[in-house]
Amino acid sequence: MSEPRQIDRYVIERELGKGAFGTVFRARHTITGHSVALKLLHPHLARDAEVVERFFREARAAASTQSPHIVDILDAGVDTASRAPFLALELLDGVDLEEYLATHGRLRFVDAARIAEEICLGLDAAHRRGIVHRDSKPANLLGAS
Repeated sequence: MSEPRQIDRYVIERELGKGAFGTVFRARHTITGHSVALKLLHPHLARDAEVVERFFREARAAASTQSPHIVDILDAGVDTASRAPFLALELLDGVDLEEYLATHGRLRFVDAARIAEEICLGLDAAHRRGIVHRDSKPANLLGAS
C-alpha cells in the first residue's frame, strides 16, 4: 500500500472531480482533522505565473464574498514539496446539478425556479464584489442532499 499523498498540511483521501483548471480532492487537515475540498491547479497551469496569480486573486475575491450561495474558501497556499498551488474549500455534502439531472431527468418548474433564484443570489453577491464567474454550469452547482 502506498503512502497517502499530502499537499502542505492536507492529506488527500480521494478525488472528487476534475475540471479545466484543476482537480478537486476530498482531503483532511493534518492537525485539526477537518475535511475540506482541496483544489489543485493542473501541473501545466501551475507553471504559468499569470494563471497562478489569477487563481489566488479569484480566491481572495471569493473569500471576501460572504454568501450562503457561494462556497467558503478556508485556506490557500503553495505546497512546499510539489510547488502545487491549492485552495482548501468548504466541503459540501450533496449532488451537483449535472449529476442530479442525469439521474432524475427534467426538473419540475417549482424546483427549477428555486434553483434559478439561488443561482442568481450567488451571482449577485459575486458581481457586487466585482467577480465574474467564468465557469457557471450544472456541474459547478451543488445542492444539499
